[in-house]
Amino acid sequence: METEMKYNIYLNDGHSIPVLGLGTYKQNISNLKNILHSSVNAGYRLIDTASVYNNQKIIGEFIKESGINREELYLTSKVWNDQHENVSSSLESTLDELQTDYIDLFLIHWPASKGGNFIKAWEDLIQLRKKGVIRSIGVSNFSTRQIKLLINLTGEAPAINQVEIHLRNQQKELISDMSAMGIIVQSWSPLWTGNLTAREKTSLARMAHEHGKSIAQITLGWHIRNNLCAVPKTSKIDRLFENMDIFNITFTEADELFLSSLNRDRKIMEYPDDYI
Repeated sequence: METEMKYNIYLNDGHSIPVLGLGTYKQNISNLKNILHSSVNAGYRLIDTASVYNNQKIIGEFIKESGINREELYLTSKVWNDQHENVSSSLESTLDELQTDYIDLFLIHWPASKGGNFIKAWEDLIQLRKKGVIRSIGVSNFSTRQIKLLINLTGEAPAINQVEIHLRNQQKELISDMSAMGIIVQSWSPLWTGNLTAREKTSLARMAHEHGKSIAQITLGWHIRNNLCAVPKTSKIDRLFENMDIFNITFTEADELFLSSLNRDRKIMEYPDDYI
């Protein structure tokens, strides 16, 4: 059974998105420009950030200083919970910090119901997309029920749902639901393999060795094999290049069964009660 891995995938709005991007959450600010420079050299074109990460100014400075053609990059950002009623100003601030006149993908960061109004935020995103300052719109950390609510109330489906997916939290039902609605799923913290048993670690290491890859490469390959996009984070230059070298992995049926067996529905982050 051969794995078909693509560098880009098309969204339901006709735009395409790189299947692999650079996550910047909690990246060391003092070293971020160096990481960004190396990531571009490694072949990354998608940079994932958010207003709450407090690093958009650094990213904007990097883009300006690097001389990279803006059209070569894919920039993702997110509107925070307390800005659901002020999406336009949140976007304006993001564009100013990133030093660009449009964003490739703008997401509602969380479906907060207390202190937030994600329905209003979604309606505003639809209008901003029509103005051309956003190319694609989506959500992050939304359940199937929440997305169905958005669609029922506005008639517009997100292009992306960015959620926590890794080998310990594979979210198979959610992925299936999103696929049925034509929504691409993008994984955050895709490399997390916490609490593996000694036997599982040994088996995973053996599989990686058999493929001539690292455990991280096997893990990212699993995401791509399941038609997921992913935004792994690393501050190590060699890992940046390593993570990009995953598009030639061929998984056997036994490989896929083993990787699937690692699921425990275990999340890194439990969602607060005010997220419906």
